[in-house]
Amino acid sequence: MKKLLTLIIALGCSIAYAQPKFTPGLRGGVNFSKISDTDLGFKPDFYAGVFTGVKFNKYYTLQPEFGYSRQGAKGDFDYQSGGQTVSEDIDISLQYFTVAIINKITFVDRVSILVGPTVDFLVYNSDNVSVNNYTDVGLTLGLGCRLVDGLELEFRVKKGFVSTIDDDIFTDSTAFLEFDQTSNLALQLGLSYTFNSRPSSK
Repeated sequence: MKKLLTLIIALGCSIAYAQPKFTPGLRGGVNFSKISDTDLGFKPDFYAGVFTGVKFNKYYTLQPEFGYSRQGAKGDFDYQSGGQTVSEDIDISLQYFTVAIINKITFVDRVSILVGPTVDFLVYNSDNVSVNNYTDVGLTLGLGCRLVDGLELEFRVKKGFVSTIDDDIFTDSTAFLEFDQTSNLALQLGLSYTFNSRPSSK
């Protein structure tokens, strides 16, 4: 416990006295998103964005991000009509302008943990849903792996905490646990490129 506390204090002091390095960059890739508490499955689409890394030392970078993310859900939805079961192919599109503050923690060379809050603002939705909230608040957790200087492979999980669409539509009524909250879930796989990036020895 004392060793852990000493390490945290040492890291805090090194950040406090460090000369931060600013490194802008681009990121983009594939989204696999769905809406919880519905019968619908994952919808493939894409995301893209920009960021500015504020690198305090070789272990810690604070990374504000701005982006565009196409999310939603897709799948077959079964319902009763006229005494018969009807199956309909549903494709929900929810498109967001995203803001995130990512904490990038590098424990070993080339591998980083990514974690931070996100706020998403809805800029478009398909007309087959009734929107509950136009702002989503969530958390991002992921891993990054540096392939070459400046280029990283990233995998992230982004989970929203806000009910996005009308709970009474496309609801999974057979679930054992019913939370009654249609929140966003996005799995992201992509690349990020940092300009003028070089491994830090500090």
